[in-house]
Amino acid sequence: MKYDRQSRRPAGSAVRAVGRQMIATLTAIIAVSAAAGASQSREPAVLTKDEMLHGLRAARSGIEDLTVSFSFNFVNPPAGNLHARSHKTISVKGEKTCLDHVYGAARQYDDRSFQTQAAYNGKRSTFHSVDQRKAYVGIKRMHETDTQGSGFFDIMLLNPPRPEVAAAGNADQNLESLLSAEHSRLRRDMETVDGRACHVVDMIDPRSGQRSMTVWIDCERGFLPLRQLYYGGPERADILMELSIEKAVEVREGLWMAVCGRKKTHPLPGVPQLDRPFEMVLEVDGWREGKPALAVNSGLSDEYFDLWKRLPLGTTLMDLDTELYWTVGGEDFEGFAQSFESVLADQNLPVPERAGATHRADANDPANLAEVDSHVIAEGASARPANARPPSGRSLTGLMATLVGLLVIASVGVVAILTRRR
Repeated sequence: MKYDRQSRRPAGSAVRAVGRQMIATLTAIIAVSAAAGASQSREPAVLTKDEMLHGLRAARSGIEDLTVSFSFNFVNPPAGNLHARSHKTISVKGEKTCLDHVYGAARQYDDRSFQTQAAYNGKRSTFHSVDQRKAYVGIKRMHETDTQGSGFFDIMLLNPPRPEVAAAGNADQNLESLLSAEHSRLRRDMETVDGRACHVVDMIDPRSGQRSMTVWIDCERGFLPLRQLYYGGPERADILMELSIEKAVEVREGLWMAVCGRKKTHPLPGVPQLDRPFEMVLEVDGWREGKPALAVNSGLSDEYFDLWKRLPLGTTLMDLDTELYWTVGGEDFEGFAQSFESVLADQNLPVPERAGATHRADANDPANLAEVDSHVIAEGASARPANARPPSGRSLTGLMATLVGLLVIASVGVVAILTRRR
């Protein structure tokens, strides 16, 4: 066996070691070169638009219900914006939705927070103003029950489809609508976003022939819409809004969800409050700790979306169609009201505080949201219309004032009788 004189190692072994080192170096150089050129090179699209649509449906078809908790806060908040801080927990099951929203102005301006809840059970909407202790039910779907505009669902393009919007060449912020729209076009070449090869789809405005939006889709990770651009202005040449996914997790095999993202709006000169750029950051609760608040197929019951059935005691609930309202629970009000029934019976004064009793709403009451229709009041609630305002602290004060007035009148009558006898 031949040895190298200096190292006393087999000569063949030394050659092989040098060879392996050269191969490793060459491989690293090739890898670096490929990575550097990835953002510049454009490869032909691997999938067709129809194949992407089929794959997307396969990836998302297993979602029976979804619950997510997230914040969606301004980076550069304006002073008067009451939604500069926004935290939502949203559950969806088919067309059913339930949203809990805590919001407020930027803390440097006002550290107060407000809370609303809204739900749609497929037939009826409920809106609950937690701070005002008032709630409304209606047969129409209230806009407060929509997921669109809620950050996570916009960035994921996971809003309910609106075919009439997509048919007009506009964005309903639903990825399936985009891929199935007649006016969407798949670009010939793929492009790279944050190191990920993406298929690029444009939505075309049929009136102008210009793009209304562009989406970069990572097909290898559950068809994630990594980037979205929305266009406006003359000939849709200006970028109005940009949405992007910065971090994503695989919540189940083949199903990826965003846990961190960003929304940027570009200024619109001459439009109040939109003449400056804004930026908002999406963060799903717990994602930094590796425990994102994302639950898929947790077994939500249909009754969960009947928000009007679980309102706190004392909440004023109004049906916007019948204009009937009543106090939820209200045992304390019932006892108080009964003690005055004998006194007030002859005055024909209704007692709105009576538990379970419903009343005709005052047409001048600002709580009567006339633009929302409804139908069918809550099951089990008795309806006894009367001309009365919704219960409030002023109602009790009015009852006391009426009682005092009656006592004064009675006293005056007694004094008059005594005076005549004298």
